[in-house]
Amino acid sequence: MKILFVISSLTTGGAEKVLSFLANRWSEKNEIIVVTLKSKQYDFFSLSSKVKRYSLNIERKKWFLFFPTIKLLLGLRKTILEEKPDYIVSFVVKTNIFTLLSTMGMKIPIVVSEHNTIINETIDWKQHLLRELLYKRAKIITVLNESIRNELFSVYPKIPKESVIVTPNPFMDSIIDNKKKKRENIILNIGRLVPQKRQDLLIKAFNVFSNNNKGYKLIILGDGPEREKLNQMIQEMNLSNDIELLGFVKDVYNYLSIASIFAMTSAFEGFGLVFLEAMNAKVPIVSFDIPGARDILTHGKDALLVPFGDVYQFAKAMETVLKNTELYNALINNGRETLKKYAPEKIDEIWFNSILTSNRAR
Repeated sequence: MKILFVISSLTTGGAEKVLSFLANRWSEKNEIIVVTLKSKQYDFFSLSSKVKRYSLNIERKKWFLFFPTIKLLLGLRKTILEEKPDYIVSFVVKTNIFTLLSTMGMKIPIVVSEHNTIINETIDWKQHLLRELLYKRAKIITVLNESIRNELFSVYPKIPKESVIVTPNPFMDSIIDNKKKKRENIILNIGRLVPQKRQDLLIKAFNVFSNNNKGYKLIILGDGPEREKLNQMIQEMNLSNDIELLGFVKDVYNYLSIASIFAMTSAFEGFGLVFLEAMNAKVPIVSFDIPGARDILTHGKDALLVPFGDVYQFAKAMETVLKNTELYNALINNGRETLKKYAPEKIDEIWFNSILTSNRAR
């Protein structure tokens, strides 16, 4: 089968990591092409030599400027016509829109993959309108969990229900054993420094937590436009010696393997891949109870979930985990069981039995 993936870039991010993983994995038995809208200079994830790669090298200061968009659509259309894939799989809403526009009149089945909640602060009116107009053209729409599927139907009721398939992200790393690693007094967070991730709330929760729990550090891995704001906040709270913003890190397991808690304070998530990484590293999880967390985690079983925005309960939850050895170990052991649900071969079954099937083609 010849499958052509389309994504904005292969920079850091969950969708980019998943696409790279699937492309590399599937290239063992299929002909795989990856098209990025941006140039290779943005690559963080690498592709197998078996994967054919195109870069359209389009730079846009805004996502739907006229001339860059026309250039993008023509370049993408030309590539698709040359390659003649059996399926096109597009990742993330803006790229999904470009893919559907560029394939007008073609009979190639298109799969568009949503990798976040349907309505959030990143979705403007143009994306909303074009989704409503274009998504009906997609053969399949994949979403990461039932919450997003239900949200999609509530926002776009005309989308056929049979075209929307829940397709979780696979767990993409090798199972590791941390028996030889010594845990340190580290609260760890991994995520881009953007408003969605709400690391400002984590800093406030850590400030409350550290009043009764001395000697702990908060380490945040990731970068983004909120860095300056967060740094200023850290200084104003006199936490410069206790909190470190370390930027993007290639191997997060170097930190997960020594952390005592993984803490997530996002306002929303499509699918929290980092939860699976934390489970793999045997780190107990404390998170706000949000879509994308509750679809993976079960409160009291493999994580502690706290009402969104309550930094005092969040601080208390971290303290509870650290002081209750029985709970600490239970969260870790149950997390390893949860991880099994997202094995790559199980996710492949969804893709190749329900989505990329001959009876859906053309």
